[in-house]
Amino acid sequence: MILVLGDLHIGIEGQEEKAEKLKRIFDNFKELEAVVFLGDIFDFYFECPKKVEEIYGDYLYFFQQLTKSTPVFYIQGNHDFFPLKKLEQIGFTIISRELVLERWGERMLFTHGDLLSVRGRITRRFLTFPLWQSLMKFLPCDFTYAIARKISRWSRGRSSAKPLKEKNFKKVEKLLSYYDIVVTAHFHRPMLRRYGDKIYANPGDWLTYFTFMTISSGLLTLWKLEGSLIVKVEEVKI
Repeated sequence: MILVLGDLHIGIEGQEEKAEKLKRIFDNFKELEAVVFLGDIFDFYFECPKKVEEIYGDYLYFFQQLTKSTPVFYIQGNHDFFPLKKLEQIGFTIISRELVLERWGERMLFTHGDLLSVRGRITRRFLTFPLWQSLMKFLPCDFTYAIARKISRWSRGRSSAKPLKEKNFKKVEKLLSYYDIVVTAHFHRPMLRRYGDKIYANPGDWLTYFTFMTISSGLLTLWKLEGSLIVKVEEVKI
């Protein structure tokens, strides 16, 4: 089984709640072949040592324990504009654009989703520009995080307020001519959508929906955390 999460946006609100929900998921799904994080797991990730430990320390420890038993892939999102060296050190495999896995006779593409649009590609190119990243390292950490929160708030509003556009669906359809399953995050809304015998999926965010996804032999399942329960929302055969 592959477990898929995206758009948790850890670091802005509900820290303890999100930590408890993550623990509950991994307590219930133990026999995992891989975990795929689709990006924007942290609301803004910049490796200033003081801030990383202050905001994300508990999560980094939790993830480090996870990597001891399970391969973990992290696909960079539009809030992950800095090199994720610390995550590499704790055992994550960092993917800059897309991950392709072949399991159970299915060819699956995992990507954050921002690169489906021209705006997303331009934004990604600007924010990952080496000169910009180098300059940010000379700014005080508190200042960097204050600016980052404003950018992140604006970006979250754009991603979660608008549904996936038809032109994005057309790009998904094109990708499905090469893959059996395409999975993205970024648009925040949980979704399973069939294209004949192919599937597009989005596990949803942890700002509004608290949903995630599992993929196993023959089944793709969307789950939701409701109180102390993990509830099956939708399931499709693959």
